[in-house]
Amino acid sequence: MNSTDYAVDIVVVGNGVVGMAATLALARCGLNVAQLAPHFPDIPKPQGDFNPRVYAMAPKVLSWLDTLGVGPLMDAARQQFITDMQIASSFKEKQGKIHLSAYEAGVPQLAKVMEECLLTHALNTAIVMRPEIRRIEGSLSGLAITDTAVSVRTEKHALTCRLIVGADGANSVVRDLAGIAWHRQPYPQSAVIANFKGHLHHGTAWQWFNGDTILALLPLPENQLGMVWSMPTEKAIAVTENPELLDTLLAQQLSESHPALKRQGPAFCYPLQKLLVNSPIINRVALVGDAAHVVHPLAGQGLNLGLQDVEVLVDKIKQRESYRDCGDFRILSRYARHRAEQVLVMSKLTDRLATLFEPSSALAGVATRTMNLLGASSVLKSWLIRAALAS
Repeated sequence: MNSTDYAVDIVVVGNGVVGMAATLALARCGLNVAQLAPHFPDIPKPQGDFNPRVYAMAPKVLSWLDTLGVGPLMDAARQQFITDMQIASSFKEKQGKIHLSAYEAGVPQLAKVMEECLLTHALNTAIVMRPEIRRIEGSLSGLAITDTAVSVRTEKHALTCRLIVGADGANSVVRDLAGIAWHRQPYPQSAVIANFKGHLHHGTAWQWFNGDTILALLPLPENQLGMVWSMPTEKAIAVTENPELLDTLLAQQLSESHPALKRQGPAFCYPLQKLLVNSPIINRVALVGDAAHVVHPLAGQGLNLGLQDVEVLVDKIKQRESYRDCGDFRILSRYARHRAEQVLVMSKLTDRLATLFEPSSALAGVATRTMNLLGASSVLKSWLIRAALAS
């Protein structure tokens, strides 16, 4: 080998939340791990105004991140528990409504809201503290897969490994070079994100299904709210370019429940899509996160699904028989089987909900009545919460 060649157990491609979590978790198993990405920028500790890119993290996922030593690296003052959720089929007060309460379900919390930059800073810090993790800057340009190894090529480096993990997002190069089949369905909506200051939110998250729009308000510290508003793409672009229009529309819709919301910074938008691979594995290759599946953000489960991918993949590798290496196809098959049902169910569920309450939907009235029935049953609501937390 020359000075730019490396032989490792696993190459993880990608430097987002899922890619860093995979790198850290696999390295903690005692495996020789290299992380490949175009660049590894310094990630400063979040300070000041909250970033509008926020996530509602499931308690089970947060517990797993704690096992990686990530929890203590995240500033608790920038995190907010969700203890209640208010879900409605319309902005109109008399339409279908559900109130989900952690207290009534006998659980401490439904989720915790935090910024993406808080997660990336903590994960990056944890990786930097493990000098055995090799970070290689470069863009993946080729793969050669055999029964026993993978040859990985960039413009400057050549690596060999037992397993390559694609955590490189919805436009995954690993997925395409490996020839893994996938299908993409763009939605006619885009998501607009921004942060707002309001009155006391008491740890409550809100979501409204209103025609062809879906609005979510996630509680943040200091009485701020993270907004995610899915709307037709043309409208999303218009309100992003003219944030005052966004302020006006939000005030019109939420004048009763959330009066006097004040935007705390610019608004951003990004297109929405559904993406699913036929299988997240082939010989010596495993996909995790958005490289394997992208779902509508209405349920806030995209990142949770991706991190659960990593948790299961790492567990299957740790539990492997002593005569199997980390990239053995039998191990990868166990990972794929374990994840198949949850990913497919969440993909179909979010896809259906995204259009269920549109005026053109024949089921909109039925869905509203179902929400009213569910909202009136404390037993069903408790079951729903516990089922969601257990998934």
